[in-house]
Amino acid sequence: MTSNLSQVWTNTLELIKKELGDDIAFNAYYKNTFFNDVNNNIVNIIVEDYLAREYLNTNRDFIEDNFNIITESNFKLNFILADDLNKEKNDNDDIQSNNLNVPLTNLKKDLTFESFVVGPSNEQAYKAAIAASTNPGNIFNPLFLYGDSGLGKTHLMHSIGNSIVKNKPNMRILYVTSDEFLSDYLFLSREPSTENNDYFNNKYRNLDVLLIDDIQFLQKKEKTNEMFFNIYNNLFNHNKQVVITADVNPSKLNGLTNRLVSRFNQGLSISITPPNFETSINILKNKLSFFDETGEAIISDEALKFIATHFSKDVRELEGALRTLLFQLINSESNLIDLKIIHQTFKDFNFDYQNKELTSELIQECVCNYYNLSKSQITSKSRVNKIVIPRHIAIYLDRILLETPYEKIGKLYGNRDHSTIMSSFNFVKKKIEANDNDFKVAISEITKLCKTT
Repeated sequence: MTSNLSQVWTNTLELIKKELGDDIAFNAYYKNTFFNDVNNNIVNIIVEDYLAREYLNTNRDFIEDNFNIITESNFKLNFILADDLNKEKNDNDDIQSNNLNVPLTNLKKDLTFESFVVGPSNEQAYKAAIAASTNPGNIFNPLFLYGDSGLGKTHLMHSIGNSIVKNKPNMRILYVTSDEFLSDYLFLSREPSTENNDYFNNKYRNLDVLLIDDIQFLQKKEKTNEMFFNIYNNLFNHNKQVVITADVNPSKLNGLTNRLVSRFNQGLSISITPPNFETSINILKNKLSFFDETGEAIISDEALKFIATHFSKDVRELEGALRTLLFQLINSESNLIDLKIIHQTFKDFNFDYQNKELTSELIQECVCNYYNLSKSQITSKSRVNKIVIPRHIAIYLDRILLETPYEKIGKLYGNRDHSTIMSSFNFVKKKIEANDNDFKVAISEITKLCKTT
């Protein structure tokens, strides 16, 4: 029975993928799910993280219908985290949206989910953005994305707007920076009139989706805070979607009123961090496709890896390094960016040009060296703490630095199954989120070791 239902789930995923016709949503939420077991007609499905669980719970009826079409039965589905198999959370709200036909403003059409490069540093934000665009006003509202400049917050914000325009064309959407909002409010304050007041209210209150960028620039502007608070309340109370970005977590926005910060915290806040090596490589390849559409290589693999290793502070830094090298290529006799051109271009930087390529085996080797363990020990079935902790960290780093699939990591560590590998990853992730200093120091030191070995 169990093996049959496992195959049924696989078949259900294939059916859902065809019905959705949307690879982005499927890959983000459905792809990394697995059948676990069945109890009293309830089928337990393992999901990768809590965002996926929330999204799948919201679409439970649709998924159960497809599952039961294949089984010709009446099973109920329960979505559970890999490291928390006994927890349940159900969220089956139906989504309602109004139909106001108002022109779209200020969206950049090239900033879409399709052009966004996903990696461990932004995956949670990406998934939340897709959910917000799929069910605006209902799930993850407000959605608050935060992180340093140049990491993709604005790209995701425009992606949400463009996705809604495509799938819900009658919705009113506005993308605006906090500077633009401030400018509009100051103009209204200086030039008060019925006409200007109507314009302002129509622009900011009669919306289905408000996307406001860099909210931190409204700090210490009390009257502007008050106006935005009223606009936010009006939208939120009418189930309209609000998406906000900032450079810090909402709780650290000390220059905003407490009640406004409290409203931000009632939704979902997700950070975006600098891209890892593998994500940096993919970002560079994505950017290269815009510079050269012939498909011919204009940069060597070694040069690409070098840029990803040394210019990965943020996406803009990656793009800047790439543009600098492309300029050098145009002004040279070569038709290929290689390490020689990189050395000439960045001669004033103190770089090590002899780094090894980062691999799962190298990560494993570095963890073993750090903890003075052998490969046979870290891949064994031992549950001794001094071996289990390094194994968890090695699995976490393999996933974060290389985005290696859970199944492949499992094969490297004694053929462990995907749920065990997920649990190891989530164990370390929770330690880091809880600011466990021992784990943070170990991961930082091992990461440096991996990049300098």
